[in-house]
Amino acid sequence: MSQTVPLYRGGRLVRVPSPGTSLRCSECGTVTLGSRESQDWFACRNTECQWSGNADFNASRNIDRAGLALVTVAGRAVVRQT
Repeated sequence: MSQTVPLYRGGRLVRVPSPGTSLRCSECGTVTLGSRESQDWFACRNTECQWSGNADFNASRNIDRAGLALVTVAGRAVVRQT
């Protein structure tokens, strides 16, 4: 579960758990066995997507989106529907 921490200068730090982020396609969200072809390559097995690229880049996009799922509304953190 993501956790938001306020920072001194008005920013925020969002802690996002990283397990599984390298196995999920950052384009379509599908998790399939064998999508992580090697240490550094990811290829989505969803026939409608078939996105491929660097595995670390894919994981970073998933972490970024998980952090953006927390949005502040009227001073309260709410989960944005994706």
